[in-house]
Parts: sequence; structure tokens; C-alpha cells
Amino acid sequence: MIKEAVRRVRALPILVQDGVLAFVLMALSILSQVDHRPNDPKTDVWSYLLAVVGMGALTWRRTNPVTVLVVTTVAAVLMSSLGYADAGLPWAAMIAFYSVSAYAHRQSRLVAFLLLAAAFATLLATNRSSHFDKADVLANGLAFAIVWIIGQGLRSRRERLADAEEKAARLERERDADARAALSDERRRIAQELHDVVAHAMSVIAVQSGMGAHVIDTQPEEAKKALQAIETTSRSALDELRRMLGVLREEGESGGALAPAPRADDVQTLIDTVRAAGVPVELHWDGLTADVMPPDSVLLNRYRILQEALTNVLKHAGPSSVVVNIVEHVGETTIEVVDDGRGLAALPKPDGAPPGHGLAGMRERVALFGGVLQAGPRPGGGFRVFATLKWSDSADRPARPMVDHQ
Repeated sequence: MIKEAVRRVRALPILVQDGVLAFVLMALSILSQVDHRPNDPKTDVWSYLLAVVGMGALTWRRTNPVTVLVVTTVAAVLMSSLGYADAGLPWAAMIAFYSVSAYAHRQSRLVAFLLLAAAFATLLATNRSSHFDKADVLANGLAFAIVWIIGQGLRSRRERLADAEEKAARLERERDADARAALSDERRRIAQELHDVVAHAMSVIAVQSGMGAHVIDTQPEEAKKALQAIETTSRSALDELRRMLGVLREEGESGGALAPAPRADDVQTLIDTVRAAGVPVELHWDGLTADVMPPDSVLLNRYRILQEALTNVLKHAGPSSVVVNIVEHVGETTIEVVDDGRGLAALPKPDGAPPGHGLAGMRERVALFGGVLQAGPRPGGGFRVFATLKWSDSADRPARPMVDHQ
């Protein structure tokens, strides 16, 4: 119950807390003057006024500690020098001195000590009425020194707590920023993967469906092959999407495991899919030995870059043929896709069409590995994509890469 009461008091505004303290001390000071004996020092309206001013000033002891120290000290010195009863004003001056130590700027120390020395000198000079002697100087000096040390200790503790809170808040902000950055990176990566999977599949489906619709009456067997290619491509895309969605499920749910990194067979399947869409593809692959191969992250990005480049051929190149060159040396993989079609530059986008994400995605993938991406029209016609991926030597040992000259 006591702790709860203290907590509620501390929750009040500072002026309210100190105002209550000042009011209580003011009331006690006035009562001490009202209840005086004939032999006690005199009391009159001025003594009451000094008591009210000196004690009441404590209301602002934490917001304006130096000013409050000046007011309480002057009131206490006047009270004693004029022969009035001190009425507790020295205690008010001591509280104000403590407040300067605990709450005022450090530059105010000299002002506080000079003011205290001037007060002691004035009281010594008026010792006939104040009855203040050298012994009182020593006693009061020791008391004020102890109060000052207590205030400094409180200030140091408060500053340490403030520093700790600021450090904790800074670390929390940094964690939030890191979490937001990680979330943004993950969202971008997922969007990139979805784009690569869906764009390639839809491009193949669009080409095959258009070709099937064109020959369905005259060449039903070719139309049947187109429908089979559409079925194969759509099933493959659905499988990849299902795996990705499985990874995105919450922890504890049964989700699909990450698929292995695309290897040589997957690249060959991709090439065959594009060929089935009616685009001749010539593949040249200068690979590494089975002892040293790129890490899985490189294999995945190699496949995605190739997939996006071939998707762009299907979407934009028109009737064309493609040459794919893959060269892998220890520490570096290069992918080159060259077509002889009309190229991206020949297809202006309609007004208001959203910008494409394919080339931006390839640039981001290449940048992750400190590589370079070159993509643009060829002088003699067509389009060229050239990407390099840098990587460290790995102990992975997938199957040997192939060389295909179809």
C-alpha cells in the first residue's frame, strides 16, 4: 500500500509535488511564529511575509533551483539578521541548496557556493541579532556539504538511468529498423521469385495458346502439343508456387520444404520449355569439374536470371532464335542470352503501363554477388543480356554440367 501511494505521488506533476511540500513547510513556519513565548524573538507582519516567501519559493525548487536558492537564502539571512525567529527558513535554504546540486546545470555550482559564503559572512557580521558564530559556520558548512554530496549522488544515479534508458531506446529503434529492413528485403525477394516463376509460365502459356488457336483447325496434332506444353508449364509453375507458399506458412504448420537449388537438369528443362514454345535455343555451357561447383545460392540465381532472360525473349523478341552461353570458373559464373528478334526497345509501352520488374530483379540478383549486369539492344538487331555472379570456392559436388549444341 505504501509503495502504491509513493507511486501515485511520483506520478503527479513536479510543481504539484513541490507545491505540497512548500505549503506544508509554510504552514509549519507560520505556526511556529504564532505559538511563540514572551522571551522568544519578535514576530510581526514582516516575519510572516518572509516565511511565506522563503517557504513558498520551494514550489519551483526543481524547475528553477538557482532562483529558489537565492530567494530562500536571502529570506533566511534577513530573518536572522533582523532578529526574528528563523521559523525553519535555514531548512528551506538547505533544501534549495540540495536542489541546485541535484537538478541545476553544473555551471551553477559556483553561484551556489558563493551565495552560501555570502550568507555566512552576512550572518557573522550581524551576529548580535543573528547569534551566528564561527562554530555555527563549521556546523552549517558540514551540513550543507553533506546535502550537496547527496544531491550529486542522486544526479549521477538519475543520469545513469537516463543513459541506460536512452541506450535501450536506441537499441530498440535499431532493432525495429533492422526488422523493417529484413522484412522489406524478404518481401522484395518473395516478389522477385513470384515474378520469375509466374512471368515465365504465363509467357510460355500465352505463346503456346496463341499458336494452338492458330493451328487447331489445320494442324490438330500441333495444337495438341501446344496444349500439352501448356499443361506441363502450368503444373511446374503450380509446384513451384506451392513450395514457396509452404515456406511462407507460420512456424508449426506443415509446409513444403525448400526445393533443391536448380541444377543442370533443371536448366535443360527450362531450355526445352522455351524450345517447345517455338523458339530455337542453342546452349553452350563451359562448366566446372564435378569437384568444384558454385554454391546453391549461385545456382538458384543463375537459373532465375536465365529464366527471366528467356521469358523476355518469349514476350518481346517475336520470331527469333536464341544463343545461351554459360561459363563457370572458380569464383565466377557468367550467363549470356542473345537473341536476333526485335528486342525490348522496339515495343514501346502504352501510356500508364507499370514498369517491368524483370531487369530490375536481375540487377538485384547480380548485385547480391558483386557482379555486373549488361542488358540492351544489339547493334545488328536483337537483344543481349550478360550477367556475372561472383562466389567463393565451394565443396558442393552436384552432377557434371552439360554441353548442348542444339
